[in-house]
Amino acid sequence: MSEKDSLEKLLIYQQDLQTEEECLKKIISKLNDQVHALQVEQLHILNAINRNTNANATTSQSSSNGNIAEMNLKKETVDPVSQELDLTIPNFQSSEEDEDDFDD
Repeated sequence: MSEKDSLEKLLIYQQDLQTEEECLKKIISKLNDQVHALQVEQLHILNAINRNTNANATTSQSSSNGNIAEMNLKKETVDPVSQELDLTIPNFQSSEEDEDDFDD
C-alpha cells in the first residue's frame, strides 16, 4: 500500500466518523426533545392528580364537617341529662395516605 492510499482511507474514515457524529448528535437532540415533552406531560398529569386529590380531600373534609355540625345540632336539641353518649367517628381520609399511593 502506498502512503497516498492510506491517507485516502484515513480521510474517508474521518468523513465517516464525522457523518456518524452528526447523526448521533441529531438522535441525541431528538431524544432530549422527547424527554422534555414527556417531563412536561408528567407535570400535567401530576397537576391533574393533585387537583383531584385536593378536591377529594376538600369533599371529605366538608362532609366530615357536615357530620360534626349535625352532631352539634343533635346535642343542642336533646336534654343533656337524658342524652346518650355519641361515639360515632366521622370518616376522614388522610391526604398523606393518598400521596403514598402515587409514590409507588
